[in-house]
Amino acid sequence: KNYARLRRVVQGWKKEKRTDLLTETARAVQVALQNSDTCVEIADDPKKQAGLRDFIGDLPADLGMAVRRMAKQNGALS
Repeated sequence: KNYARLRRVVQGWKKEKRTDLLTETARAVQVALQNSDTCVEIADDPKKQAGLRDFIGDLPADLGMAVRRMAKQNGALS
């Protein structure tokens, strides 16, 4: 729920080129974004929106674009 606490882990995976872990984490977030209640919760909370944007920015570009696309399509981000 609080990406700030996990951000260093994700950034470390990116630095270490652990695309396997980054891909699975991105997929897990995409699955979570399929839940409309989750998307409403994110859309209504600026801190959660900021955390999701930070997560997207920390991913490799292709993964980040896929997560961003889903977040926008499902209303979590505008």
